[in-house]
Amino acid sequence: MYKIHLMQKVRPLKSITLSVFLFFISTPLFAQNTKIMGTVNDSKSGETLIGASILVKTTTQGTSTDLDGKYTIALKTAGIYTLVVSYIGYQNKTIEGVNVKENQILTLNISLENNAKLLGEVQITAQASRENTNTILVQQRNAPTLSNGISADLIRRSPDRNTGEVIKRVSGVSIQDNKFAIIRGLSDRYNIAMVNGLLLPSTESDRKSFSFDLFPSSLIDNIVIIKTATADLPSEFAGGIIQLNTKEIPEQNFTNFQIGTSGNSQTTFKKNTNYKGGKIDFLGFDDGTRNLPKDFPDRAIFQGNTYTQQQKVDLAKQLPNNWNSIQANSTAPNQAIQFSTGFNKTLNEAKQRTFGAIVAVTYNQSFRTTFAERRQFDAIQRKIFQYDDTQFRTNVLGGVLVNLGFKINEFNKINFKNSYNINANDLTVVRQGENFDNAQDIRGTLFQFSTNKLFTSQMSGEHFVQKSKIRLGWNVGYNGIYRTLPDQRSLVYFKDSSEPTDTVYTAYVPFGSASPDYAGRFFSYLNERVWNENVFAILPFKIKNQSQSLKIGVYSQSRNRTFNARVFGLVINNPSQFRFSILDQTPDKIFRPENLALNGFRLDEVTNGSDEYTAQSTINAAYFVFDNKITNRLRVNWGLRYEQFTQKLNSFFNTQPLTINSKFNNLLPSANLIYNLTQKSNIRLAASQTLSRAEFRELAPFSFYDFNNNSNVLGNEKLVPTQVTNLDLRFERYPSAGETF
Repeated sequence: MYKIHLMQKVRPLKSITLSVFLFFISTPLFAQNTKIMGTVNDSKSGETLIGASILVKTTTQGTSTDLDGKYTIALKTAGIYTLVVSYIGYQNKTIEGVNVKENQILTLNISLENNAKLLGEVQITAQASRENTNTILVQQRNAPTLSNGISADLIRRSPDRNTGEVIKRVSGVSIQDNKFAIIRGLSDRYNIAMVNGLLLPSTESDRKSFSFDLFPSSLIDNIVIIKTATADLPSEFAGGIIQLNTKEIPEQNFTNFQIGTSGNSQTTFKKNTNYKGGKIDFLGFDDGTRNLPKDFPDRAIFQGNTYTQQQKVDLAKQLPNNWNSIQANSTAPNQAIQFSTGFNKTLNEAKQRTFGAIVAVTYNQSFRTTFAERRQFDAIQRKIFQYDDTQFRTNVLGGVLVNLGFKINEFNKINFKNSYNINANDLTVVRQGENFDNAQDIRGTLFQFSTNKLFTSQMSGEHFVQKSKIRLGWNVGYNGIYRTLPDQRSLVYFKDSSEPTDTVYTAYVPFGSASPDYAGRFFSYLNERVWNENVFAILPFKIKNQSQSLKIGVYSQSRNRTFNARVFGLVINNPSQFRFSILDQTPDKIFRPENLALNGFRLDEVTNGSDEYTAQSTINAAYFVFDNKITNRLRVNWGLRYEQFTQKLNSFFNTQPLTINSKFNNLLPSANLIYNLTQKSNIRLAASQTLSRAEFRELAPFSFYDFNNNSNVLGNEKLVPTQVTNLDLRFERYPSAGETF
């Protein structure tokens, strides 16, 4: 029995980032009113203050902050004003010299001092919106969990096209294959992804992982990586939680349009290898070119005893002869198009009733050439094979975002957030190398077109009870993932490496029974639907004049997945009548129609019952979290989460029905201790228990041949959840605004 070591060395791109933006427009949709707007927060904790009063001195105008700590005052005329800000338990602040020009929206963020000596008059000029880098660091400093993040301010200034490229800029996170996140050095399967607070399903049909290149960076407001657990967060991680927050409703009207291009020295204007695809591949959709014909028989009929060899020859002729690769002399530069628009309209100024919307559309097409060296050894380190792969990849990334927000009054708001994203990869792999076990020189090609489509829709509400200071929240969301891999084709040529006189490469086409590895055609389709619901309440209280809170809530998730695949291959129908010289020709000549005959090739199907499965899972959870301020320097966030998890899967294994029906109950405690050494530095200690559960694919007996890694991937129905104990210790310092160590 061999012990396999697979080494992969990928040469990185020699990046020359052109990132040349050719066109940029930023114009308001409507004429702006004269306004002052901003946020009121605690100067020490950075927490926003709900219900703070802001008055314009010598006028009757004024307002109070909403449940996000935000305020807006519409002024009748331009001028220089004085604001008076007050909040129970805080020192009043007078802000003079607030100069507001005609049709200007002035952003003025205000910090109030709690239990401090009265401050003199202060003029505020700094801006600190949610998108500001300093705001993300303030949130990180005051968060109960150990976390890192990146704001839209940095995302805008980077050349990154998608979220996968953005995440690698976050401290302590690396990216594999430009899309899978590695946190704490753990595999991507030990992380989970959330968008706007709701859990996302796995995007991959053959692994538990989320492909972060699915989200265009222009649709993201900020990203937060959480590395320690709290009871109100999903428990299924050991590395971390990646929280994506899409763009919020704007504070002022805008329209943006951008066109850009970029390239790198290894790909742009260099030769590449591809194949003839569909007419709308550039949009990320297959136009049906790669689909099986509509009248194609299902698996039971094709593999039944009544189907003759002649009928299978005729079916082979129905599939396109698309085995040949095409050499292109030049690769085009990457291209990017982004359009976004948003507005915010006041419906009732006295009640702060507003309605806003943001719509964004993005499209990116990129080209990439990479080189991989693959080596495999046995238990005594004897080399089994040595392959050098050249990969030519075209990636199409598109997205549409529509977010709506309705603020009923300063204490109640409802959001409706929707996004549709498509990520398509058109891959051509050209392989050369040697198989030492078989004493063969190898040449091979792989053509693969895969599409991931993700639709997310979420409705959420936030409500603040002014009298009791209780904060209520709820959300319900739907995620739909559809992944297709139509007509993946692989073909291998070989010659005898032990014979120097043998210079002819011969295509390997099996006899009798097809193989996905050799002249194989693979089709797969995955459809998954996920419902999430969450309701919570935050109850504030005080102990010895120190602010405390209790958060209680319930959460549920329901997942349903359908997966099916069909595995075909061309085979030599009758070796005694076959002209083997045909196999020395180019692929398009080998499989031309006249060679699809009883004395040539026929189509064979080797799909198993395990190549199809249906699966469902549910999570029902309840939790409580105490956030206790023990002293001015010491804070403890602790809680308990209860989860009931059920999982079902139906498939076949060796023609026998396979049914998995499991149920687990878990109590998961967590505690986060934060000690403020100074106002700019913290020591954090965290302990928690989390879970690692098997994904549907990891349980399913479905076997898939991975051409790149030259191996088969197979599930195991005996896997059970693992309970993980986490301990963390961290020192952090924030020297000045926007800086962290």
